[in-house]
Amino acid sequence: MTPHARIRGAALIVLATLGGCDIVAGYDRLTLRDSAHVTWSTALTGSGDASVRVLGATSAGTILAAGTFEGDLQLGAATLGTKGTTSAFVALLSREGAVQQLGALESTAVARPLAASGSKLAGIFTGELVTQAGTLATATGDDALFLLDVSATSGAIESARALGGAGFVSPEQKLDLAVDSAGNTLLGGSYGGSLTFSGCAPYPAKTKPNLFLAKLDKAGMCLWSIQNDDGAPQRIESVAVDGLNDFVVVGGEFVGKLEFAGMPVLQNSGGVDLFIARFDAEGTAQWSRSFGNGLAHGGARVAAAPGGYSALVAWFDGTLDFGAGPLVATRGHDLVVANFRPNGQLEWQKQLAIVRPACDLTTCEFDDVRAMFDPEGNLVVSSAFRGSVSIDGVSLGTTDDAAGYLLAKFDRSGHLLWSGHFGDANDDCSERGHCELALTIDAERNVYLGGSFNGALDFSAVVHDGALSNAPLFAEDGRDAFLAKFLR
Repeated sequence: MTPHARIRGAALIVLATLGGCDIVAGYDRLTLRDSAHVTWSTALTGSGDASVRVLGATSAGTILAAGTFEGDLQLGAATLGTKGTTSAFVALLSREGAVQQLGALESTAVARPLAASGSKLAGIFTGELVTQAGTLATATGDDALFLLDVSATSGAIESARALGGAGFVSPEQKLDLAVDSAGNTLLGGSYGGSLTFSGCAPYPAKTKPNLFLAKLDKAGMCLWSIQNDDGAPQRIESVAVDGLNDFVVVGGEFVGKLEFAGMPVLQNSGGVDLFIARFDAEGTAQWSRSFGNGLAHGGARVAAAPGGYSALVAWFDGTLDFGAGPLVATRGHDLVVANFRPNGQLEWQKQLAIVRPACDLTTCEFDDVRAMFDPEGNLVVSSAFRGSVSIDGVSLGTTDDAAGYLLAKFDRSGHLLWSGHFGDANDDCSERGHCELALTIDAERNVYLGGSFNGALDFSAVVHDGALSNAPLFAEDGRDAFLAKFLR
């Protein structure tokens, strides 16, 4: 096993597979029970802050990455400049990390990528959404959703649509998407004001954020939509589709009551409750469940696997029962990983105990959580954390004032295959309230992570022959973005 060569803008690091052993060097601590290692990592640097916010693995084997930046941005040999305060970027990379395309998205005030699946990209913008080639879409309201089809081979934007209608606003900027086997798009999130998708009934006007879910065909026409007409704040945070049977899973948070046609009403417990719901390919609700105890929970992410299984990963506080007995958070919010059978009954659950300063909705935002099944039905979970985290007896830790990023993989029965963390000893993203994180998995089970960092992002590890590889990424000015590939 030999490390790859170092290329401009990227530190390429190879970690060894030492089944059942701890690998410790510098900041990094990996416990591997399967074949897994970092094969490359790269920084997106510039004169201001930058962050990778969403990732998609395309059918051509390339990786779609999108995020935000200020000033200018450099990825490899490609450089972008922004005309405004903050712009968005869209990049296409090979599975080896080579940059194939890097372009900017500009708007009057906001252009923010929020979701990606395969080669589709969605987000919000105001005014006109433009690239160097010209205007892509024009908003008809204060805010608009954009939906882009990006070429999986060239990175060119092949089509662009503005969605939402004249009265649409996005007060929470909550949006996610998934793509079914026929190329239809499942788009879910929260909205304020009004919301309209061509082909479906308009959503009721709301003064507080409310949830939406719509299935759009390749031409952008709405095939069906799901709404809940309640006056309390509600949101869909995450959408997933089983590519074999095209069942749809959504997850999020709600206050008030939540009712999907044909399902029992989910009644809020008095705090901010979690929910997960499954629909068939025609939009018929199959089951829904909620979890609450009067406290605030959040960051819900869902995943869907062939065979009908679904997963929910979220931050929870206090004592909460997901179906296999109560879980008790250690101090503040812990992570729960819950895997559900096709009928909605719990298959297995895991508690990832975080020892960190208490966090609730009145004092800080929840760090991003990401979850996705690989092609074999194993569940990959990632999140930012500060302090220490325990996963099936494996302890991962950071300093009290630094942010770490955990990565764990569970098999179909919930057994931990491997876990690890990496991070930046000078990072303050938890202190400032939020750490961004993006995740995707390709057809060969490789895992890609993206986000932002502040100082030196350390992926150090001992390689198989005992030699030490220590090549962190360094931020040049402010917060820079990162992208890393983990094999298997």
